[in-house]
Amino acid sequence: GDGRYWPPSAWFAFCRGRSDLRRRRGMCHEFATRLDAHSLGIAALRCFVELLPPRSAEDAADGVREIFGVQAAWRLYWADVCGHWKRLLATYRA
Repeated sequence: GDGRYWPPSAWFAFCRGRSDLRRRRGMCHEFATRLDAHSLGIAALRCFVELLPPRSAEDAADGVREIFGVQAAWRLYWADVCGHWKRLLATYRA
């Protein structure tokens, strides 16, 4: 799957192996029961943020500044995640 949607437990298993994952009870539980929920949550947030209309001057008056703060935070997060994912893929393509 697309690693940009993986939860921390999947990355832990990828980097350290399943035997190390089994020793981490919380991560093991997440890996066994929450992979789809995490990915769905990331996908839903991405859809929500990317489908917001462009920001306008009247938005501040309408009290939706906080929503655009979420959008700005998402853009920073997604750029960071995509950058890491591209570098990881490049190591396997080389």
